[in-house]
Amino acid sequence: MDSERAPWARRRSFSEQRKRDAALRYYLEMESRKVGWGDPALVYDEEKDLWSSLTLMAKVLLKDEAVQKTGSFKARGALNRLLTLPDEARDRGLVCVTAGNHGAAVAWAAAQVGAKATVVMPTYSPAAKVAACWSYGAEVILHGDTTTEAFAECERLQRERGLTFVHPFDDPEIVAGQGTVGLELVEDAGPVDVWVVSVGGGGLTCGTALAVRDANSDCRVV
Repeated sequence: MDSERAPWARRRSFSEQRKRDAALRYYLEMESRKVGWGDPALVYDEEKDLWSSLTLMAKVLLKDEAVQKTGSFKARGALNRLLTLPDEARDRGLVCVTAGNHGAAVAWAAAQVGAKATVVMPTYSPAAKVAACWSYGAEVILHGDTTTEAFAECERLQRERGLTFVHPFDDPEIVAGQGTVGLELVEDAGPVDVWVVSVGGGGLTCGTALAVRDANSDCRVV
């Protein structure tokens, strides 16, 4: 993130966005009932699992984001970003670059808010990921043999068509949306001592770290 976004990433704006995050979670829950998701706040308790109990000597909780619409946590950030865009920015149309999950999330979120999405994907993208973007109504453009080439094409389309770019992680609203994973975990299970989270671009890691450490400042994020 750039220097202007750093203060938000550290603390201040996370507290300011609690009401917005609560509204987002409510929206996701309502959508889950309409489209057949599992419980968007699903927490799987492995405490009774013999391997977990004997090996880790701890209560283990799993936040299962595979049951979310589009199959990943990415729907949270994409929807939050689109809901907080000015109407004019949404009406121009959206564009993103992805090899899979982010594109499907933007395509799905765009359908929820009545916007048009263009998804640029490198040519090696899995067929299932391409089909998912199409299924949510996005225009899919396969371009380039690397993500760098696909990104350049995305930037070209943004300039030529006047589209609004939706970044996969380097955006405060994306981070806030992903952070609802941690908020739900804490609300359901209480403060946690250790939070183990995957990291790619960093949106999920940053957002959830803010949430779990807001509940327990001593929480270790791994």
